[in-house]
Amino acid sequence: MEGFPVRGSADARCRRCGTPFLAFRRGVPCPSCGIPSDDAVPIVDAVLRTYEENMRATGRPIPAMIRVQSLWDDYLYRGLFLLKALDGRRPRESEEAVLTRLTDLPNGSVGPGWRGHVLDFYREVLRTRAARAEKEK
Repeated sequence: MEGFPVRGSADARCRRCGTPFLAFRRGVPCPSCGIPSDDAVPIVDAVLRTYEENMRATGRPIPAMIRVQSLWDDYLYRGLFLLKALDGRRPRESEEAVLTRLTDLPNGSVGPGWRGHVLDFYREVLRTRAARAEKEK
């Protein structure tokens, strides 16, 4: 997976501009320069697996303490926070309203491409979660 390492290795960077980001699916564009990724890292699967394991082990989607020490950790935490927000939303609040609320929060990422990148990541987590639920039926 050239340029997009998995957990435990250096943070992934765009091969053109060097911007750190995770390609959560093949072809995800760099949030800074827009060049599509060649490969993907399994962060979406890790988010869903971690969420299920946390719920099973502690009844909580997010551990009491979480350390964000890498790009991988940042995406993992964002994904867990998304799922917690969706599962705890008000009865009439739509998924889109939750996505909008979460992407409107200040998150340290700057530039016009980052909001879209984070939103696309959230939608990929939701698509994958829905596909798994459908498969289990």
